[in-house]
Amino acid sequence: MIRKMSQSKVLSGVFLASFGLVSGAVIWAYVATKNIEGPIVVHFNNSDGISQTGTFFDLLLIGVTSAVMVVVNFILALELEARDLFLGKIVAAATFFLSILIFIAFAAIISVN
Repeated sequence: MIRKMSQSKVLSGVFLASFGLVSGAVIWAYVATKNIEGPIVVHFNNSDGISQTGTFFDLLLIGVTSAVMVVVNFILALELEARDLFLGKIVAAATFFLSILIFIAFAAIISVN
């Protein structure tokens, strides 16, 4: 596994950036919402207004699930990279894109609160 990681530096870099986005979003959410005493607005839309509230634990669960997704996709991409160069890079790009979307979701939750 370590040998595959050292051979695939591009994949390792992309997944490190993806993991950094997800973990950075969770840390940013903690810092931004630690002084909020009431419930945190988790979901808001223009037509209904606030549709779901929660605590930081709910945000933490989203972050942990996202981090697990990044790690599993990293292992999958390493195995695919050994068989086909294109498929590993597709998984890496899709994971990076999803990490950006998760970061944006955390930013939206922080801005509402």
